[in-house]
Amino acid sequence: MNAKPTNTESVISRLQQTALPSVEAVNVLRAPEGPLHVKDEFAAYGDEQVLRYKALASEEAADAERTAAGLLPSSAAQTDILERAKAVAKDTSELHQIGVKVLTPHATRTQGQTVFFRIRAACLLTGDALGAAGALLLLGEMPAVALVQAAGVGVAIVTVGLLGSEIKARRAAKKRAIPKEELTADQKRFEGIFSERDGGAKIAKSMLWFSGTVGISATAGIGMLRALLGEPLIGVVFSGFSLAIVVASFASSYIGTDVVDDLLRRLRRDVERADRRVAKLASSDVLRRFAEYIASAKSIRERFSLDGAAARKRVDAELSGVLRRNPSVAGHGWQLGRRQREEES
Repeated sequence: MNAKPTNTESVISRLQQTALPSVEAVNVLRAPEGPLHVKDEFAAYGDEQVLRYKALASEEAADAERTAAGLLPSSAAQTDILERAKAVAKDTSELHQIGVKVLTPHATRTQGQTVFFRIRAACLLTGDALGAAGALLLLGEMPAVALVQAAGVGVAIVTVGLLGSEIKARRAAKKRAIPKEELTADQKRFEGIFSERDGGAKIAKSMLWFSGTVGISATAGIGMLRALLGEPLIGVVFSGFSLAIVVASFASSYIGTDVVDDLLRRLRRDVERADRRVAKLASSDVLRRFAEYIASAKSIRERFSLDGAAARKRVDAELSGVLRRNPSVAGHGWQLGRRQREEES
């Protein structure tokens, strides 16, 4: 930044060359009762320095302030979005903390069980689909059709087994159930977790019968496919394999189901998602540039304000030197003058 020079040095030079008219000197002179014109004159020069530096500050800060003004609408909008995102993140974090406190004792899934559940489901699906695909291909079915049909059968059998999660969830809900009037304030935030399942028992039973029918049909179908290719005993063996997959899928979903742990994981993901959004908004280029230009303009104005105050102090100091060098007009100081008056009285 190349600031334009003020006339401070010119004023100082004039002060240093100023001489007051001589009057009859005495040993100790008190200051005049009224103000000297030279004081008023150079006090005005001091005020001028402050105003000149203010003008320079406005000129030097103009570019930064003009740019900041252009960024203001976008910055205001981004700030509003950021504040709302912060509020959401705070509420989400608070809910997660309450959930950890009141729900963790009811979580039964051990660490890593979710990963093992997914691996088991993938293995069961693959095994059943390959068994069905092999039988269809040996019957002369087109490979693409055989693979699609086999995949559908595998998904159906594994999905039937997943009904175990519903049974596990209902049993766990019954064990967790707390009368509504006995719930604490924190537990009321998760009232659905601490209440028994709704009256969908008949639907659940219907689903069980339906799933059993699907499982038996798929198992029998795979067995019959294999029986057509050779000995009937081979069909029975493959039917057993298919039935085992249904049962294993049911047991896997029953073991791996934990509604409470799922909820805690979802709450944690919500917190992480909210925090990432806040971090992304806070690092916005618009907000960063706006803050930089505002800080730059503020720094420029503060610097010139201090320079103006320093220039005024310099003028005051030089004026005091002028008065000190001319005691015959300005006296030897107010304190000496007051002491002499006290002695005379």
